[in-house]
Amino acid sequence: MLPATPGKIPELSALTALFVHAGWLHLIGNLLFLFVFGPAVEARLGRIRFLTGYLAIGVLATYGYALAESGTPDAVRALVGASGAIAGVLGAYLRLYPRGRVTALVPLLLFLPLRLPAWLVLGLWFVLQFWSVTSGGDGVAYLVHVIGFVTGWLFAWAARPAGDTLGAPSRTGVAQ
Repeated sequence: MLPATPGKIPELSALTALFVHAGWLHLIGNLLFLFVFGPAVEARLGRIRFLTGYLAIGVLATYGYALAESGTPDAVRALVGASGAIAGVLGAYLRLYPRGRVTALVPLLLFLPLRLPAWLVLGLWFVLQFWSVTSGGDGVAYLVHVIGFVTGWLFAWAARPAGDTLGAPSRTGVAQ
């Protein structure tokens, strides 16, 4: 086990890790998911609730991963990226817009744009992340995605404004 880093503030490290990425593809992938699903979630929850939820979910997902991996060889691995927070946005979207539809690029010979139910796209994404946790491998902290998604779903359930009914997404977001 590595000794603690002198002067390190774990809570601050978990927060700042949300703004560091492993490369351009990691950053672009996170921004794409945020661009597609974020505006609709933000429109429903409001800017302040969305921002505080996004940051809190990211930190909670990071800590959840650290707790689950403590005592394993992966416990000393650096964890970077906003993937837990982004996964939280996906979980929140699914909770707030259970009948929403998204355009997905489906690779059948060519990439065909198909309009699919959000529950199908996000459900398959979640199952893939959950399966990847058990299969291990390529250095991606899939458990952060799973924790973030579930936490985002719960956050949207708890933070939804009073009197707000679930339904189709507003026209403010790309994911409708």
